[in-house]
Amino acid sequence: MIIYEVTLEVNLSVQTSFLVWLREHILEMEAFDGFGKGIIHEAEDSQEGTFSLVVTYPVRDRSALEHYFQDGAGRMRADGLTRFPDKFRASRRILKPLEEN
Repeated sequence: MIIYEVTLEVNLSVQTSFLVWLREHILEMEAFDGFGKGIIHEAEDSQEGTFSLVVTYPVRDRSALEHYFQDGAGRMRADGLTRFPDKFRASRRILKPLEEN
């Protein structure tokens, strides 16, 4: 199991509509093979004029994540950029356990 983490810095002017969209986006992400339930976390380190969110998805394995990168990531990322141009920034990282329990 690995964790796919997406950190979002969102302009306050679109906060409500972004959250509505994000919840729908997470449901679409969960439909990809190997993805589990996405969880939205509010980060306490927001910059002035923005709010920070971190979305985490458990993913079965690296193969499932690579399949998403090849077959779905472009479309999924483009949707947010089209709906909210210049209103948010996203960064991503992959977390894996040092050892299995």
